[in-house]
Amino acid sequence: MVDPLDPPPGSAVVGDRNYWSPKAAAELADRGVKLVAPFRTKSKDPGPRRSRRISRFRWIIETAFGQLAGRFHIERTWARDVWHLSHRVIRKVLGHTIAVWLNVTAGRPPLDFDGLVTG
Repeated sequence: MVDPLDPPPGSAVVGDRNYWSPKAAAELADRGVKLVAPFRTKSKDPGPRRSRRISRFRWIIETAFGQLAGRFHIERTWARDVWHLSHRVIRKVLGHTIAVWLNVTAGRPPLDFDGLVTG
């Protein structure tokens, strides 16, 4: 999935255990991109704390993407050109960011959007 995205040199990509590969990491390093992924086999992991941190970070990213897909319907924008598409996506991401900010200022977990409505 990294190839179609073509990240700029100096960036890092986060993967899950299935993306852990010294070969893939070396290929990306040649392009100036760092692959951050937990060790493939959990039981043989030389750095379990590092893998837990990476998995936690991925969980937060996947939760945010799930909210954008489920609550903000980001897959369906029905735009006819790039300008309208980009602005609709920007509005949806801004709405998500505002909901996170409201939770943080209220002292709630940042991604707990149900509490904004009920509590």
